[in-house]
Amino acid sequence: MTRGPLLQGCLVFALAATIVDGAIEMGRERLCGEPTTWPECCARFDGTHYRELAERGYRYDPTDRSPVAFFPLYPLLVREVAAWTGLATLTAGVVVSHALLLLALLGLAFYWRVAVAEVADDEVKQEQEADPPSRRRRSEARRACWIALFLIALGPASLFYYVVYTEALFLFCAVAALWGMRRQWPNLAIALTIGAATATRSVGVALLLPFALYLLQQAPPGWRRWRALAVWLPVACWGLLGYMAFQSCEFGDPLAFAKTQQFWQVRPALPPLQKGLALLTLEPIWNVYRSAQPGNWQTLGSAYPWFNFQFWNPILLLLTAGLVVCGAVKGWLNRFEVAYAAGVLLIPYLAKGYENAMLSHARFALLAFPAALVAGRLLAKLPWPVFTLILLGAAAEAAIFSFLFAGGRPVF
Repeated sequence: MTRGPLLQGCLVFALAATIVDGAIEMGRERLCGEPTTWPECCARFDGTHYRELAERGYRYDPTDRSPVAFFPLYPLLVREVAAWTGLATLTAGVVVSHALLLLALLGLAFYWRVAVAEVADDEVKQEQEADPPSRRRRSEARRACWIALFLIALGPASLFYYVVYTEALFLFCAVAALWGMRRQWPNLAIALTIGAATATRSVGVALLLPFALYLLQQAPPGWRRWRALAVWLPVACWGLLGYMAFQSCEFGDPLAFAKTQQFWQVRPALPPLQKGLALLTLEPIWNVYRSAQPGNWQTLGSAYPWFNFQFWNPILLLLTAGLVVCGAVKGWLNRFEVAYAAGVLLIPYLAKGYENAMLSHARFALLAFPAALVAGRLLAKLPWPVFTLILLGAAAEAAIFSFLFAGGRPVF
């Protein structure tokens, strides 16, 4: 039981890292006009801010973009690894991201082996299948685990797990938190893990909803349920609250990280009612495909959709949302996984989907990892040439975007 998931996670990581890192190296050689190191190619766009935070710490200008928009846990880890190992900051960042992704994949291999086996057993019992169909269903479940891991490590937007970004750390925290709920860890352990996610990215609060459901399920009926929520939900916000306390002491404003977001917007914010209507009618999504509009995909990168990340931002978000709904309806995801995935997709869309014109929403879809298991279950039912072709297409997109990212092309 132990050897299988370990081997599975390591093999998927080795294959995916070879492809992504190789594509980044090719991008460095062919797209960079000036001499650029490989770690520098892994720190484009937001990565430059994480480098600044790791090397010089935070600053805040109320009238301009400020790095307080980026949460502290990842740059702190990078700084400590660089200090302990003597590595350059960017090299340490790449090492941290790769190591955390490997740990996350190993965790997912164990997590999904258990989760898929439980669902498969339930399906066998419900359908009262004979032994041969039962073995077929369990074989299909194991294949689904392989496919799901592959999609996590080598999906279209997966390059962000390997570079100097927070995605790998956040994935590790989210996997650990949901695994802890499934295995009924002590409340303190789960709360501390979720708190680490809230210290990594603001969307870490998406883990509070499944944790609240878990606490309500575990606590005895009556007032003790509400006491559990009152005690453990604040503990689970330790990362966010600690960061707010730091900003209050350092800059005199605990909400500096939120206020600086206005300087990162693609278009001005609307009044609440107008914004709500726009979000309800999915205006930010279809606006990406309207010419002469802020955030239009043709103004951001290649004129060819296959090579344009903004073209894929809304598509990957909607695809991921559809997979989560499918998993909930079919019973392939438990309610904790559904609640987390819904939160990690909806919170960014509601908070800044309009203002940011859907930029980077594929990265949020990337974090909704339960959707990958649903995709694995669906693809495992197809003939092997079909799902193999789909996986190769996903890997090709990952390599293309890694290549373009390394050369500084707009992949965000």
